[in-house]
Amino acid sequence: MEGLYQSTHALNKPSYGQSSEYLLAFRTDTVVQEQVHAAGRELLQRFPTAASLPQQAQLTLAAFQARPEMEPTLLRWLHRIVASQKAFTAELNNYSGFPPHMIYLRVQDHTPFQQFIRQLQVIDQYIRSDDAPPMQFVQRPHLPVAEHIVPEFYQQALSLYAQQDFHASCAIKELVVLRRAYAFDAYQCIQLFHLAA
Repeated sequence: MEGLYQSTHALNKPSYGQSSEYLLAFRTDTVVQEQVHAAGRELLQRFPTAASLPQQAQLTLAAFQARPEMEPTLLRWLHRIVASQKAFTAELNNYSGFPPHMIYLRVQDHTPFQQFIRQLQVIDQYIRSDDAPPMQFVQRPHLPVAEHIVPEFYQQALSLYAQQDFHASCAIKELVVLRRAYAFDAYQCIQLFHLAA
């Protein structure tokens, strides 16, 4: 589900009770973060009210719901999973979009992300055992440049980026766990894990 980090409130299940929403994402290095922010600022200079920029340049991997008392176990399992995974390089190649609301940078090789998702199946089983909705995994990783684009500006914005080339190698060394209590709250970082060197 491509835009899941924008709409994870769709995960909410009325019968599930008091729970929080979580995101798992790989942080990009500072060089790529600055390049992404510069590309987003270029859009806002041309269309000042047309979109919003992501707070962090990150590659979202999964979203899920869980009750607060499950969090310590979830973090322990994530620690074990991350400890067994090596840092890797993601190649970013040119712009694309999810109409009518997002422009992003494409990730060329999805293999390291898919391998990581396979490791997360144990967490998916754990949250399902508590009657939570299943985890939602991003099958096509992408790096958002601009989000919540006003629909009438979307084609103009995409045309602006389609004329540009973008190529960068991004060192993936950190997995961040983000949490929010309510659908329209901002996500807060609750844990940062370092992948093995």
